[in-house]
Amino acid sequence: MNTLIHADIFFFVTTIAVVLIAALFIVVIIYVVRILTDLRYVSGMVRRQTDLLAGDMDDIREEIRAEVRQKGVFGGMYALILSMFGKGKRSGERKTKKTKKH
Repeated sequence: MNTLIHADIFFFVTTIAVVLIAALFIVVIIYVVRILTDLRYVSGMVRRQTDLLAGDMDDIREEIRAEVRQKGVFGGMYALILSMFGKGKRSGERKTKKTKKH
């Protein structure tokens, strides 16, 4: 009789432990599914942006080829360097002051 009570206690405790472990496992699975969903979204966004970037790089490459065909290798490189650095106002230029005439 005493062993039967011990067996019932063992099965009761084991059942509670299994239920708690199953609940914890379900919570972990839910978080993993959410993470995988976000990962799928991010990877799709990265794929689209990479395709756009590749298209932009193709456009830049074609512009460089057109410049090289038009101006030659050194002229194309010179124009490319000027277009990258030479469009803005130079910081070394002095501003001229206007003087009043009396």
